[in-house]
Amino acid sequence: MTSPGQTPLDEEERAGLKLAIYTREELDRAEFESIANAEIWASVRSRSISTKQILREAWLKDLHGRMYGAVWVWAGTYRRRQTNLGCPPFEISTQMADSLAYADVWISQFRSGGMTADEVAVRFAHKIVSVHPFSNGNGRWSRMVGDLLVMSLGQPRFTWGRGDLVTPGDTRDNYLRALKRADLMDMGNLMAFARE
Repeated sequence: MTSPGQTPLDEEERAGLKLAIYTREELDRAEFESIANAEIWASVRSRSISTKQILREAWLKDLHGRMYGAVWVWAGTYRRRQTNLGCPPFEISTQMADSLAYADVWISQFRSGGMTADEVAVRFAHKIVSVHPFSNGNGRWSRMVGDLLVMSLGQPRFTWGRGDLVTPGDTRDNYLRALKRADLMDMGNLMAFARE
């Protein structure tokens, strides 16, 4: 049941929910709590997790499952429907494999001094969010992956604009503009935003 001022979820939005959630506010709260638990899990492991572990498709899916598994039945499972973002569903596995192959090259360049840790992590986060492999939560998931990857390379986690990137507003608008520039191979704005 919704209260005045709350945005109700339609039936399509409610499909796949594990919880009795009826409003956008309830969904945001449930996802926030689930993600907070995943962040605790990840931060405990961040000291021992290797770059090689992070750059495994099964681990990336598991992280998404940990982030959203308390809320959505499909958490950690690639989407099966076309969305307005990302590649067609039948290309997701191939695109993710390509993203991981690019990451291997970027890690080699980092190890030889040709790229910074920030550049590797931001490029990878952008590459995987562009695939849009899951039905929801791709942005938050890719940013957490970027954080864990940059930490595995010896740098502090990103700040990602120091604001709320889920709720519409200036911080989210700046992030989306930086992503669009990155889509055009201009990573400068996204790299700056990640450390802003």
